[in-house]
Amino acid sequence: MKQHPGFTLLEMMIVVVIVAILASIAIPTYTKTVENGYYSEAGNILQAIYAGERAYYFTNNQYVAVPPNAWNQIYMDQPTTTDFTYSMSGPPGTFTSTATRVAGPCTGLTRTIDQTMAFNGTWNMSTCP
Repeated sequence: MKQHPGFTLLEMMIVVVIVAILASIAIPTYTKTVENGYYSEAGNILQAIYAGERAYYFTNNQYVAVPPNAWNQIYMDQPTTTDFTYSMSGPPGTFTSTATRVAGPCTGLTRTIDQTMAFNGTWNMSTCP
């Protein structure tokens, strides 16, 4: 009998199973890495807002009141991303800035910073994914 070159069905099935196992390991790791990047992005923008609030405080001896003019007063444009919404609030003498995740598996979770530069919120790397 003449042998034909090629792969058997069993060999092809084994390759498909191995690729599926590798994908099942890689996809959650990739998702966590992407969310970690978004978490860091939110922290960086919140730190920029904190720096603007502190600059405003040193000039005016108070923190910025609520928007609409607040972003200009802290020397920055309102952050616009497709992944977050940013807001500022707080009674006189304090402020809290919030980044709210609006896309992805962590939608609705928040990360905040206040006048003491303390990060809080419902979003941390153990709560998503």
